[in-house]
Amino acid sequence: MKITKNKIWPTEKLKFRFGNEEYTLRAEGKVLSSEKVHTDEGEELYQNVKDYKLYLSANNAPETLFLQEESFNDTFVELLFIGDIDKDGKPDFIFGANRDYEEERVILYLSSQAKKGKLIKKAAEIAIQFDC
Repeated sequence: MKITKNKIWPTEKLKFRFGNEEYTLRAEGKVLSSEKVHTDEGEELYQNVKDYKLYLSANNAPETLFLQEESFNDTFVELLFIGDIDKDGKPDFIFGANRDYEEERVILYLSSQAKKGKLIKKAAEIAIQFDC
Protein backbone atom coordinates (compact mmCIF):
# COMPACT_ATOMS: atom_id res chain seq x y z
CA MET A 1 0.00 0.00 0.00
CA LYS A 2 1.08 3.58 -0.52
CA ILE A 3 2.77 5.09 2.52
CA THR A 4 1.73 8.70 3.15
CA LYS A 5 4.09 9.32 6.07
CA ASN A 6 7.32 7.39 6.60
CA LYS A 7 8.42 8.92 9.92
CA ILE A 8 6.17 8.74 12.96
CA TRP A 9 7.54 11.18 15.51
CA PRO A 10 6.68 11.05 19.24
CA THR A 11 3.04 12.05 19.93
CA GLU A 12 2.11 11.34 16.28
CA LYS A 13 -0.17 8.65 14.87
CA LEU A 14 -0.50 7.10 11.44
CA LYS A 15 -3.91 5.59 10.68
CA PHE A 16 -4.49 3.38 7.65
CA ARG A 17 -6.99 0.85 6.35
CA PHE A 18 -5.94 -2.64 5.37
CA GLY A 19 -8.72 -4.93 4.23
CA ASN A 20 -11.76 -4.14 6.35
CA GLU A 21 -9.81 -3.04 9.41
CA GLU A 22 -8.41 0.29 10.56
CA TYR A 23 -4.90 0.18 12.02
CA THR A 24 -3.02 2.81 14.01
CA LEU A 25 0.71 3.22 14.47
CA ARG A 26 1.40 5.47 17.48
CA ALA A 27 4.76 6.77 18.70
CA GLU A 28 6.08 7.87 22.07
CA GLY A 29 9.43 9.28 23.07
CA LYS A 30 11.26 12.28 24.41
CA VAL A 31 12.15 14.94 21.82
CA LEU A 32 15.51 16.46 22.77
CA SER A 33 15.66 18.93 19.86
CA SER A 34 13.99 19.76 16.53
CA GLU A 35 15.22 21.39 13.34
CA LYS A 36 14.40 21.71 9.66
CA VAL A 37 16.78 19.86 7.34
CA HIS A 38 17.13 19.82 3.55
CA THR A 39 16.79 16.45 1.81
CA ASP A 40 16.47 15.29 -1.79
CA GLU A 41 12.67 15.57 -1.33
CA GLY A 42 12.87 19.14 0.04
CA GLU A 43 12.75 20.58 3.53
CA GLU A 44 11.57 18.31 6.34
CA LEU A 45 11.49 18.17 10.12
CA TYR A 46 14.18 16.23 11.96
CA GLN A 47 13.98 15.54 15.69
CA ASN A 48 16.56 14.13 18.05
CA VAL A 49 14.58 11.51 19.99
CA LYS A 50 15.33 9.46 23.11
CA ASP A 51 13.39 6.44 24.48
CA TYR A 52 11.38 5.91 21.28
CA LYS A 53 8.47 3.44 21.32
CA LEU A 54 6.19 2.44 18.46
CA TYR A 55 2.81 0.78 19.01
CA LEU A 56 0.31 -0.93 16.70
CA SER A 57 -3.42 -1.36 17.23
CA ALA A 58 -6.37 -2.45 15.09
CA ASN A 59 -10.00 -1.31 15.38
CA ASN A 60 -9.39 0.33 18.77
CA ALA A 61 -8.22 -2.98 20.30
CA PRO A 62 -5.42 -2.82 22.89
CA GLU A 63 -2.21 -1.64 21.30
CA THR A 64 1.03 -3.61 21.17
CA LEU A 65 4.53 -2.21 21.66
CA PHE A 66 6.65 -3.71 18.88
CA LEU A 67 9.62 -1.39 18.31
CA GLN A 68 11.69 0.33 20.97
CA GLU A 69 14.97 2.27 20.72
CA GLU A 70 16.81 4.03 23.53
CA SER A 71 18.54 6.59 21.29
CA PHE A 72 19.58 7.52 17.75
CA ASN A 73 22.72 9.17 16.37
CA ASP A 74 21.65 11.44 13.47
CA THR A 75 19.05 8.90 12.26
CA PHE A 76 15.46 7.87 12.90
CA VAL A 77 13.01 5.03 12.28
CA GLU A 78 11.42 4.99 8.79
CA LEU A 79 8.42 3.02 7.64
CA LEU A 80 9.49 1.45 4.33
CA PHE A 81 6.65 -0.96 3.50
CA ILE A 82 3.13 -2.00 4.48
CA GLY A 83 1.70 -4.97 2.61
CA ASP A 84 0.81 -8.65 2.87
CA ILE A 85 4.11 -10.50 2.43
CA ASP A 86 2.95 -13.73 4.07
CA LYS A 87 -0.43 -13.82 2.26
CA ASP A 88 -2.61 -14.06 5.38
CA GLY A 89 -4.75 -10.99 4.62
CA LYS A 90 -3.16 -8.89 7.40
CA PRO A 91 -0.51 -6.17 7.15
CA ASP A 92 3.19 -6.88 7.43
CA PHE A 93 5.78 -4.14 7.89
CA ILE A 94 9.35 -3.32 6.94
CA PHE A 95 11.09 -0.58 8.91
CA GLY A 96 14.45 1.07 8.46
CA ALA A 97 15.65 1.39 12.05
CA ASN A 98 19.19 2.73 11.89
CA ARG A 99 20.48 3.59 15.36
CA ASP A 100 23.54 5.39 14.01
CA TYR A 101 24.33 7.25 10.79
CA GLU A 102 27.02 4.63 10.07
CA GLU A 103 24.54 1.75 10.14
CA GLU A 104 21.91 0.31 7.82
CA ARG A 105 19.36 -1.72 9.75
CA VAL A 106 16.12 -3.18 8.43
CA ILE A 107 13.48 -5.06 10.43
CA LEU A 108 10.69 -7.26 9.03
CA TYR A 109 7.49 -7.77 11.04
CA LEU A 110 5.04 -10.49 9.93
CA SER A 111 1.46 -10.92 11.06
CA SER A 112 1.49 -14.71 10.51
CA GLN A 113 4.16 -15.11 13.22
CA ALA A 114 2.30 -13.08 15.86
CA LYS A 115 1.45 -14.78 19.12
CA LYS A 116 -2.14 -14.88 20.38
CA GLY A 117 -3.41 -11.39 21.18
CA LYS A 118 -0.67 -9.69 19.14
CA LEU A 119 -0.84 -8.29 15.61
CA ILE A 120 2.76 -8.74 14.44
CA LYS A 121 6.09 -10.25 15.45
CA LYS A 122 9.65 -9.47 14.40
CA ALA A 123 10.55 -12.14 11.85
CA ALA A 124 13.95 -10.89 10.65
CA GLU A 125 16.51 -8.17 11.20
CA ILE A 126 19.64 -7.28 9.31
CA ALA A 127 22.21 -4.65 10.26
CA ILE A 128 25.29 -3.53 8.38
CA GLN A 129 27.93 -1.34 10.03
CA PHE A 130 30.06 0.83 7.77
CA ASP A 131 31.96 2.95 10.27
CA CYS A 132 35.70 3.54 10.04
